[in-house]
Amino acid sequence: MALPIQLIKTIIFLYRQVDVLTDYRNLNPFEIIEDELKSYKGNPFLLPELTSIIELNHSFKGALNTSVRYSYTDMFFGEVLLPSTNSNSSFTTVANLQSKENLGVSTSLSLPVKKWWFSYLTLYANYLENKGDLGNGNIVDLNVLNGGLYGQNTFTLKHNIKMEISGWYSSTSIWQGNMKSAPMGGIDIGFQKKILKDKGNLRIMFSDVFKMTVWEVESITSGMYQKGNGGWESQQVRLNFTYTFGNSNIKANNRKSGNSDETKRIGGE
Repeated sequence: MALPIQLIKTIIFLYRQVDVLTDYRNLNPFEIIEDELKSYKGNPFLLPELTSIIELNHSFKGALNTSVRYSYTDMFFGEVLLPSTNSNSSFTTVANLQSKENLGVSTSLSLPVKKWWFSYLTLYANYLENKGDLGNGNIVDLNVLNGGLYGQNTFTLKHNIKMEISGWYSSTSIWQGNMKSAPMGGIDIGFQKKILKDKGNLRIMFSDVFKMTVWEVESITSGMYQKGNGGWESQQVRLNFTYTFGNSNIKANNRKSGNSDETKRIGGE
């Protein structure tokens, strides 16, 4: 049976964009010593990158959304990890590669499973490829098939308590210019309840419950194999309380100040 045309929306995008660096640290040529084996220095000779993109988006009833995207970046710039020429140490800098390619597909679905259960799920897959010659035998030729997901489920429990469980996962990918990143993910759990005649909102959140959000990268340049890992304070418990004052039935006046038009011109809200 043919689907009604109003239920299907397909959009094709084809555009190009130029990116330039605004972080002066990336252009600073002076060396910053981080420890006895690692340092950082910027690159004042960086060139802008040019990205060509073609994208196809499809939407069904606003609930199922699919996107196919291909991008090619010429003179892609990113952080690279390189061995020092006069020691066994390494340094990080920002450099232009020859190219970066990304072919990806993603799909997302949002729907009420039950009256008390709302679910959202996103799945994606990407083929990534970085190529470049950084000199001194440092050839970049990386390609990775990356995939991942993000899911969020909201449950309405007894006494109007809402419970939210969300999680994400990403497989091996390319980090910046010449580094591969290991799989990582995380799971969060939260509870929320309206109190004080619905003027107060109490929320407690447990983030990264199973301590999965840790990073690990590796790089091979000029025969030197380097590997690093770490993390941050991702495992937290947060308690928030908000209260709304005043009469919620009175609508806020839509007032304009004398310089509101000028604020819009400079990008203000």
